[in-house]
Amino acid sequence: MIPALLLACALQASAGDDKREVLCLYDSTENRSAAICEIHLYVETVLNYLGLIPVYFDVNQPLPDDAAMARYRGVLSWFVDTRMKNSRAYWKWIARQPAAGRKIVIMKSLGATYEVPAEFINEGLRPLGLTYHGHETENVSVIEIVKKDPVVEYERTLDRELA
Repeated sequence: MIPALLLACALQASAGDDKREVLCLYDSTENRSAAICEIHLYVETVLNYLGLIPVYFDVNQPLPDDAAMARYRGVLSWFVDTRMKNSRAYWKWIARQPAAGRKIVIMKSLGATYEVPAEFINEGLRPLGLTYHGHETENVSVIEIVKKDPVVEYERTLDRELA
């Protein structure tokens, strides 16, 4: 239920916002296609429930320019590993999205950290209020919550998630 809640918080509509499409990024080099990627399998139903329309995009293609991105409410990614072709261009592209009013939701892995200097990663994460220190983990005992929106604990506290 936590992924659904994160999506609801991050992609909820603001007054007068009529954009319903969300650009859903996947990496075909992870042996994935739009039909079997994690977003389709685990998140698309939530997007549909929220009235949002997923538009799948393989990050191995040239990323959409600013004009092509104008139709999207936000960007959602769910990568399985940390390798990505054109990872530096990806982080520069991610950095431009919040300034254009688009929400960014990153599920699972950042996706483009392998052999990428932290300054490139942080260029993309800084507009999201995040900093990459060179370590990714799924070990909940070392994860620290620095800031959270109160609505995140709508159904239960995060203490149970990080125990």
